[in-house]
Amino acid sequence: MNGGVMSIADQRPRRRSTAVRALAATIVVLAVVALPMGMAAAPPPERDLAGVFGAANTEFPDPAFLVNGEAVSGQALARSVAVFEYQARQLGQPIDHRTAVKQAVERLAVQVRLRQTALQRGYSVSDAELDAYLAGLIAEAKQSGPDPGNLALLAGGGYRTWDAYAADPAVRAEYRNALLVNKLISELLAADPALTAEDLQTTALAGAKIELRFSP
Repeated sequence: MNGGVMSIADQRPRRRSTAVRALAATIVVLAVVALPMGMAAAPPPERDLAGVFGAANTEFPDPAFLVNGEAVSGQALARSVAVFEYQARQLGQPIDHRTAVKQAVERLAVQVRLRQTALQRGYSVSDAELDAYLAGLIAEAKQSGPDPGNLALLAGGGYRTWDAYAADPAVRAEYRNALLVNKLISELLAADPALTAEDLQTTALAGAKIELRFSP
């Protein structure tokens, strides 16, 4: 799993039902993994939004950890940590670096398990589906004008245009994974409309084996 590419959907709700959107937005910040309390990595300097989207990995090994044997890159973890720290500052509730790392591992682990479950249930996303979804998002971004968040996304990733962003194989892989997870969540909600984010957490991580590759 790449997991390190920032997306328009990090800022804008995806086009799906309200229930699916709420669950997908909530699941990424659930606490599901306890990191060793001895972790004492030095926090990076504060970044602006473009710096968050372009955050480089200078802290974690590659891979940073495994979920059922599937690697999550150090780059993915570094960028996810940067997002949590930025969002906390924007809310006026800054968090310490250890907490940001813990939350980032949790978020990425849940994403991996959801994608693994979707694949195990036979879901797939065709190139046509992916192209149509990206085209809609890019059209919306272009119509929105010089949105600061969108401009930061392009600058942080080193993209000159939205078309270049949408053509990046890593970006396409990340959106394909997101669409797979959306299909799984839709199925789960159809079977149980009362499903909560906590329920989804339990389902996603049942039987998961998470192995950290960095020392406390």
